Amino acid sequence: MKYVILYKSRSVVKLPISETYDVTTHSSKPHTVVFVTLKGEFEAATSLRQIEGESAGKLKRCHRQYLVNESKISGFDYATRIIKFTDSRISYICCSRRHFPKLIAEWKKA
Repeated sequence: MKYVILYKSRSVVKLPISETYDVTTHSSKPHTVVFVTLKGEFEAATSLRQIEGESAGKLKRCHRQYLVNESKISGFDYATRIIKFTDSRISYICCSRRHFPKLIAEWKKA
């Protein structure tokens, strides 16, 4: 899957996966995920597991609530397990203890 069809208000957008920084679950809507990009936040009615499977390895699980685009990561904070992105306008996200070592190893290889 190179593109994903997303919704924002009353508009429909075809967004390349490569422009996505992270994907998270919606805080108040069940079965809804939010794609975070520089263009804004877009919603889709699906699950993180389905997005992770269809992204062909481009989006990696870092927490049970987050998927992250490995190519958009600029660094990690080992003490707090925070993932920092290449663009400072995108807020950092936390990584779980379980996924942290694996994500760092894969990021170093790329």
